[in-house]
Amino acid sequence: SDEEERTLFFNAMRELRKDANFTETPIIALTALAMPGDEKKCLEAGANAYVTKPVMLKELLKIIKSRLDSGVSPEE
Repeated sequence: SDEEERTLFFNAMRELRKDANFTETPIIALTALAMPGDEKKCLEAGANAYVTKPVMLKELLKIIKSRLDSGVSPEE
């Protein structure tokens, strides 16, 4: 189900953040299954940015560049 997939997605981000090899790796959550509250859950699980489809390439590149330029602090 969609809810099970979202739970796996959030858990995968949490597990990545627990691994010392991935604590500094930027995570951009890109989803087509946007539900109310998903952005907050993604950011709480360790994502640095949240983007829903359809996404414009320029927007995605801007987000990637900002994450790489500014480090990995989560979006406010």
